[in-house]
Amino acid sequence: MDQRTRNARVQNNNRPRNPIKERPTRRDLLGHARGAVERVKEKLDIGTRKVSRNPTRATTTTNNRQTYSTETPPPPRPRHKYVWCESIGSGSFGVVYKMMKVDVETNSKAVYAVKTMEEGKQDATFSQKERQFLALIMANRHQNIVGYFGTFRSQNKTVFNGIPHICFSFEFVGAGDLLDRMASANHKLPEGTIAFIIRQILYGLNHLERLRIVHRDLKPANVLLTKNDVAKITDFGLCVRLPKGQREVSEPWAGSLPYIAPEGWLDKATHQFDIFSLGVILFELSNRGVRPFDSSPQKVMKELIEKGEHNHLFQDPEKNINQIDALAKQKLRIDIANKVIRNAPNWARFLKDRYYSSELQTFCNTLLEKDYLKRPLARRALREPWVKKWAAQRKPSGPSGPSTNNH
Repeated sequence: MDQRTRNARVQNNNRPRNPIKERPTRRDLLGHARGAVERVKEKLDIGTRKVSRNPTRATTTTNNRQTYSTETPPPPRPRHKYVWCESIGSGSFGVVYKMMKVDVETNSKAVYAVKTMEEGKQDATFSQKERQFLALIMANRHQNIVGYFGTFRSQNKTVFNGIPHICFSFEFVGAGDLLDRMASANHKLPEGTIAFIIRQILYGLNHLERLRIVHRDLKPANVLLTKNDVAKITDFGLCVRLPKGQREVSEPWAGSLPYIAPEGWLDKATHQFDIFSLGVILFELSNRGVRPFDSSPQKVMKELIEKGEHNHLFQDPEKNINQIDALAKQKLRIDIANKVIRNAPNWARFLKDRYYSSELQTFCNTLLEKDYLKRPLARRALREPWVKKWAAQRKPSGPSGPSTNNH
């Protein structure tokens, strides 16, 4: 090897090594990555701009260049809008409103009936008890029990003046209640129509019996009707539930006076309690609103019911006009006649117009049996001859319902 070659090799060995040809360290790689990111930022013209770390940041595109906004986007638009409509009922608990739920995307609408109670005014135990029954009913739906969809709290400024209210959301049944039907029927209701309505109520009571629930406030105002006369039982504020295997439970009497069963006055709740109330409703439907036990003072009403003195009303009315008048003088007292809903002359007049079958009267007497142990349950009442007779026939076209919105 000549001197020139040896000198070249020495020079090459003394040269600093190229760092790129060496294996890069992790620190070198991170440095290269950061440098690349900074170069991309400069190209996108966002060099020193603070970029939001919010993954939902808004982006816009201008001149084929995407820019990022650091502002928080507005909340998503609600899918539904709720509109409080007119009042459709009231009671000691509060007011019932019609409410409309509107889908803002499809513009479809659903209507509900919302029962409202001012928070703090109602007994907390009562409210909680009603919620428990409604939850049970919601989990076990039936076409003859009004649908329940849940409870919410509202202090709407327009409706409640900002005062908190508890709201119960129910199915809206727009053809009115049974009381409206009787009030609108200036002519007699066909017996087939009466049978159809009573059978629907019995279906609902049979469902409640399976859930061991006693309604205790069954009356025309608590039976809603659709435009096709499908009856739906509502208002479960006075319900009680029987223990498994028991036919009665001790509960303080409750309900509307003319519809309370005899055992109710003895602080007993039974499934037959509701059957007795249904008997009173059937009597009203077949006598143009007259009840077998009308709204006299509580003590007199209790005596009339306990003695079962409705039976003579189904006998020959011509022979009993004087008897009815004597009953009014003796029991209801003429000096308080203005305080009762119906007095003796009204009873006699309506009884003269009686034109329903003897099977209806027999069935009504069966429901109004004084001894609840002899009174049928709903499932047995559905097998009674009068009910089966009309169930086998097509429901006749009865009088039209009230001129309210139909369900």
